[in-house]
Amino acid sequence: MSFSERLAKLDDVEKSIVHLVQSAGQCLAEIGKDKTATRLAESQAQDFTRRLQAIEKTIIEQINYLSEVGVGAAHESSAYSQVQIKLAVEEKVNYVYETLAEFRRRRESATVVSDETRDRAPKIESSELS
Repeated sequence: MSFSERLAKLDDVEKSIVHLVQSAGQCLAEIGKDKTATRLAESQAQDFTRRLQAIEKTIIEQINYLSEVGVGAAHESSAYSQVQIKLAVEEKVNYVYETLAEFRRRRESATVVSDETRDRAPKIESSELS
């Protein structure tokens, strides 16, 4: 079910709630009369119950869908798992960049140290070797 279809269902639920409240009002008005028409009151009570059950069913479906989306369960429009994978990959890439930067610092530090060591070493003339 697409996002727009889900919104349309929720809009229908809202309209049903309005009708539900109207049915309840009519039922209460009928019960409040001195001469109550029992069949009419029962019919309105049954209508109220039927609408209430339909609303409850639709709302439960929507809540179940939202709970699936919230925990990252697979469904037709879920991006949750893809976002989690993307975040994990970004974290690994950042780790690689940091490790490479550390290796570069160590290499440069070792190069500087070896240059300094070479410069400090005593220079031996070739005539001294013979």
